[in-house]
Amino acid sequence: MSTSSTSSVPSSVPSSQLALRADELLVETIGGLFADNCTPERLAAAEAANGFDSALWSLLTENGLTRVGLPESIDGSGGTLHDAIAIVRASGFHAAPVPIADSIAAAFVCAGAGLPIPSGALAFAILDGPASGASHGGSVSHGSNASQGGSVSQTGNASQSGNASHGGNASGVGYVRVPWGGAAEHLIAVSADGVGTVAVTPEIIVGRGHNYAGEPWIDVSFAVFASPNRIVSEHVTPQPTRATAALFRSAALAGALDRTVELSIQYANEREQFGKPIGKFQILQHYLSEMAGESAATGAAVDNAVDVISAHRGLEEAVLASAAAKAYAGRAVATVTRLAHQLHGAIGYTDEHRLQFWTRRLWAWRDEFGSESEWAAVLGRSVAASGGAALWPRITSWPPAR
Repeated sequence: MSTSSTSSVPSSVPSSQLALRADELLVETIGGLFADNCTPERLAAAEAANGFDSALWSLLTENGLTRVGLPESIDGSGGTLHDAIAIVRASGFHAAPVPIADSIAAAFVCAGAGLPIPSGALAFAILDGPASGASHGGSVSHGSNASQGGSVSQTGNASQSGNASHGGNASGVGYVRVPWGGAAEHLIAVSADGVGTVAVTPEIIVGRGHNYAGEPWIDVSFAVFASPNRIVSEHVTPQPTRATAALFRSAALAGALDRTVELSIQYANEREQFGKPIGKFQILQHYLSEMAGESAATGAAVDNAVDVISAHRGLEEAVLASAAAKAYAGRAVATVTRLAHQLHGAIGYTDEHRLQFWTRRLWAWRDEFGSESEWAAVLGRSVAASGGAALWPRITSWPPAR
């Protein structure tokens, strides 16, 4: 995982102060932009049109918001990693139907590898092993990080959940699932063989679909990992790249969780039963308290990972901090969505109610770039490798002091 940011922020800053660590004018601007362009009507229209709001994407691009956090010398917009994460978190809060999380994260990976950053929307194609050694029939496994919760059908297309990582189809063609690939112009292709950039063309696509949120994914053949500009980089390998993507997805999850809690509080104060708002009932107050706690903890985990990376504590610690953020975010999704829908009742499941825009995204993003169980296993293996005597010191002092 790599970042051009040189900012150093104490990890003791509470997660609620993320906006204070990012540029305040930027946070205010992006919040207003998303609020104006992510109305329920715009969200529904985007989902009906392949899940992508091209007008919103053009607006973000024109304002330089898709390359925040990268130096202007490499076609970035300046700013820090904290600024980039604040934008992604705001996109999750407003359910923005654009691949801004993946595009910014992919731009960071390109910069870390020393590759020119392609134009347009970007997406990730990640293969945990070498493309040359992949299986060419049936499902493919490349170690503990291969699966992302999907399955491979006999026709060669992975499950409609959009969460499969990679596999093979009946014709013997290996493929990789690319979240938001259906809206991307270029892919950042990373395998054990190296990293390169590839234009999205019909020739590389072997399958298409949409995740639970209506966001377009594609399956691409292993040919993408043989791009002419492929290079080998010790810092840009599959696991750190997946961790980078997972951190940015965690930031989007944190924003969507915040919004789900806000909608639930609003509904609890407006909906009346037995002559008073349902938010006055103690059991629902417990629901809201638990939801708010899970959302805040997710934000804190994301903030901690950003602080670890910004403090340049090393690649291993960056991966572990990102793993912790994604693992906790996945756990929070389960709790918050369950309680939000219990509180809203039947109305929350309808297309007419706003809640479904956020809960469907939470369910979709939960498994993309690794589920909580996958990243928990990464954390567990790291702790186990340190030995029993190091367990308690690691729990109480991690991440290590600068």
